[in-house]
Amino acid sequence: MMMVFAGFETTTNLLGNGLLLLARHPDQAQTLREQPHLIPAAIEEMLRIEAPVQRLSRMAAADFELPDKRIRKGELMFLLTGAANHDFAPFPDPERFDIHRAPTGYLAFGDWIHTCPGAALARLGAEIAFTALLARSTSIPLAQPPRRHDNLSVRALKELSLTLT
Repeated sequence: MMMVFAGFETTTNLLGNGLLLLARHPDQAQTLREQPHLIPAAIEEMLRIEAPVQRLSRMAAADFELPDKRIRKGELMFLLTGAANHDFAPFPDPERFDIHRAPTGYLAFGDWIHTCPGAALARLGAEIAFTALLARSTSIPLAQPPRRHDNLSVRALKELSLTLT
């Protein structure tokens, strides 16, 4: 069940969120058409700015102190990874979608032993899909405003209507 979620849900949401970014930033889409070698870096930026997973939960393994809060062993913590991907310190101008950015240290798929098992599959699927779509289109404008699912943990589209030319 986890591989279905990890391999399908994250890929689906990466594709939807990425398409929406390309529709809203036609100049960046055109750059990718002209320079398809930038698609892997663009996917990393898509993951940073519109991460499919926005929140993770973890159980504290030991007591520890934050500047204004004590966390006790066994307490449930919610980590807002989507918000961390918009931190000004590691990401100058974090709200700007920039396919030339080389984001490192962002948390779209977790980190270390907590890395999403579907991360490589999502990246590969997105690279294949965006490469094919951009090679076969000259523009990807929105046909209607997108609709999102109301979910604090997952950044997912309910509906995305585009006009491909």
